[in-house]
Amino acid sequence: MLCRLMVGIKKFARENIFHILILVFTGAVVLYQYKIEPLENERIYLRTIFPFFREVYDYSFGKLPFAFVYLLFGIVLLWLAKGAFDIVKFVKQRKFVTPILRFVSSVCWVYASFYFLWGLNYKNRPLQYQLNLPNITVDSTMVYEEAAHLIGVINEMRDSLSSDTCYLDITLYSPTTEDTIRQSLVSLLESWYLPHEGRVRVRTLKPKGILLRISTAGVYIPYAMEGHIDAGLPKLQWPFVMAHEMSHGYGITDEGECNFVATLACANSSDPYIQYSGLLAYWRYMANSLIRVAPSLGMKLVKMRSPSVKNDSESIINLLNTYPDIMPKVRDKVYDTYLKSNGVAAGAESYGTIINLMQRWKASSHNRPLFEKLYGVKEP
Repeated sequence: MLCRLMVGIKKFARENIFHILILVFTGAVVLYQYKIEPLENERIYLRTIFPFFREVYDYSFGKLPFAFVYLLFGIVLLWLAKGAFDIVKFVKQRKFVTPILRFVSSVCWVYASFYFLWGLNYKNRPLQYQLNLPNITVDSTMVYEEAAHLIGVINEMRDSLSSDTCYLDITLYSPTTEDTIRQSLVSLLESWYLPHEGRVRVRTLKPKGILLRISTAGVYIPYAMEGHIDAGLPKLQWPFVMAHEMSHGYGITDEGECNFVATLACANSSDPYIQYSGLLAYWRYMANSLIRVAPSLGMKLVKMRSPSVKNDSESIINLLNTYPDIMPKVRDKVYDTYLKSNGVAAGAESYGTIINLMQRWKASSHNRPLFEKLYGVKEP
């Protein structure tokens, strides 16, 4: 009897070895997450394992002329169809343990591959500590002074792009924008001694509104190892959102940190259109923040926009409003929970930490030529 049982167990293990290995792999990933310290994770994962994945993907599937996520979607559909077929088959054969094992292993594979391909970067130290940024207290007056200075820069930049005060012509968007942003971003990461291997792609997702209707302009999908932006996004926002998603692709997880990096990457670019996109996005974060916490300063700031910048900002809002949210409260709750479960304490509010990070960067010794370009002085 015992002999027959052992034979049955061995046969079951042989038939399901792949699924058993997935369970073991998932256990190893969970154990690593629980035990690893941030500095060790940066050494082992951020600077060793992740760059390897990055380069392998970018110089293989990253060369495809279309977004890999479409192919991935087809693979998932086939996988689900096969899973449903197998469940029916096993139930007919009165084999109930096997379909349960395979379902559990499938869920584990989704979890483990997410973290192994990218999500373990959540275990890294916050960017402010990696860059050793000084700790300063940011108040509404400081934000107002920053925004008041930059709106002057932005107004001049907009006038240099076009004398037409109507919404900026989309023909100013260059087909090489993605490559230009990547070059600027890599230069920035290199100056910070952060990993910059690979060639992160940012693809356009269709149909228009597929992301905007869930209040998302772009998304980085670890399974596809590429960033994506909604095709319906106003063209003027493309460079900033591209830089944001590209930052995720280089291992930065926090949304506010990606906004911070995207702003500097755009400002560091040689393309005035990209510079304008990044600085306008940053300025809008500051203006919206002031309108919430110091309405009088916020309204005073808004009046400083030139007619051109005002029209650009209003056109962005009008275009985004053509894609009304689907269940916004559900989306916000799910995303907030996801971020907090991965160690982002501010949750969905982390997008706004760009303001604090920019002020801390200004007070640091990083990227002085870029600082002088933006603020016209040699010392912060």
